[in-house]
Amino acid sequence: EATAGARGRVPVPRQLVRLGFSTDSGPLVLSESDECIYLDSEGFYISGKGKKAATSQRFTREQTMAVLLNLDPKSPLRNTISLFRDGERITEPQKLPDALVGKTLFPHVSFRNVSVQVHFGPQPARALPFQCRMIQGAAKSDVEVKPALAPADGKFEVMLPVAFPDEGTFDWLDDFLEKNPHYVE
Repeated sequence: EATAGARGRVPVPRQLVRLGFSTDSGPLVLSESDECIYLDSEGFYISGKGKKAATSQRFTREQTMAVLLNLDPKSPLRNTISLFRDGERITEPQKLPDALVGKTLFPHVSFRNVSVQVHFGPQPARALPFQCRMIQGAAKSDVEVKPALAPADGKFEVMLPVAFPDEGTFDWLDDFLEKNPHYVE
């Protein structure tokens, strides 16, 4: 009985992939933030805190996934995000939140307990039912390149908080991150 909960709960789902876009100030891991938008392997579309909707079919291993960000001002589907599996659309275009329209958005992938291969082009790994440019084939006027930010001394810092269970660890961490935004969780 003493060891009944020693290992803790296993996260559900065990394997998870999130495909989307974020701003340069977005979270390191795609999450329910107003600075990112994504579709996940469980079929959900997440576009901010508390804005989660089941919009697509699930996807799993051995499938080629493509996430499409349509910013074409001439398209009736402009400012939308869509998901494709093996070249076929599995979600209807989802509108970008107003807070992200007009901002520079960067491709973003987060995953847990899976191996992922990322392909930026110049041609899609699986043909799509229309023509579009991939990141590698984008015109210079359509993209913004941001240099990686390195510390002045060239050394990064890693902090590993150690705390007792049920003693305010998460509250402390939330407070610390608010006061020190240069750290990421």
